[in-house]
Amino acid sequence: MSEIREDFVERVRQLVREVFPMVLRAVAAASREASAKADGSLVTETDCAVESHFVKALERHFPGVPVLGEEMSASARLSEHADAGAYYANFMSSPHQIIIDPIDGTKNFVEGKREFCIAAALTARVGEGIWPIAGVVAVPNTGMIYYTEGGFVREESVVGENSVIIERREVAEPLMSVSSKDRWWLATNGYSLAHPWISSGSSVHDFLGTCVGRLRGSVTGTQRLWDLMAPLALANNLGCVLRDLATGDCVTRITPEHLSPNLERRAWGLERKMVLLPAHATLAELVRRSDAEQG
Repeated sequence: MSEIREDFVERVRQLVREVFPMVLRAVAAASREASAKADGSLVTETDCAVESHFVKALERHFPGVPVLGEEMSASARLSEHADAGAYYANFMSSPHQIIIDPIDGTKNFVEGKREFCIAAALTARVGEGIWPIAGVVAVPNTGMIYYTEGGFVREESVVGENSVIIERREVAEPLMSVSSKDRWWLATNGYSLAHPWISSGSSVHDFLGTCVGRLRGSVTGTQRLWDLMAPLALANNLGCVLRDLATGDCVTRITPEHLSPNLERRAWGLERKMVLLPAHATLAELVRRSDAEQG
């Protein structure tokens, strides 16, 4: 298994370098036009071009490994009456899977903001679900790539291949990330946040922040599978875990039951509320019940 992990990481880092000039040209352009997808999110020509470049190269390099990209997910909507569980299980039945988010934070990208990422993960079948075993996250506006290697996470510049092993170093200011939709859900279901929150507009960027210690934790529940997998691969190597908000248990696989049954509007959308946090931390240090059920 280590051979395919190393091969995947090396190939994706190279692909990031290949698309990097195109992404920077788009960033510098005066106009970055976007169109709305069926679920209301935005897509640009850059999203599609990056994903196409990755998919073609990775399908050629890893024949037989199914590839899922954010913009490819429209294929799930061919039938609104499709069996969602069977649809997800079919993808998860392979020994390995590749999951790509070509531009996470497209709205930020269109508006010229810094917080957007390129992310790709290699997952493996675990029981009835999958779990990331390798991941690469690139932050174009800082020119940095973060990737897994041999149980560690390395950081390197896109323009150079000198990498360093990084460790999670928690900053003094306690912040956590949570989307507006998840904030609404928490508030209406008797939860409160233990720290001030932020939401950069890029889930991958915020999850990366938790991985490296810039944030104390991240709530997840309204994102899609491709938002979570690559940063979760980094988290696994930086002492962070994913916990189910309802039970407090560590999540060790993502199964069809974790995903939305609505293929028309929410294909590959997470349904369970979870929190990414350091392994030594408790859920109550981040998210608290504000009623008698606390504790």
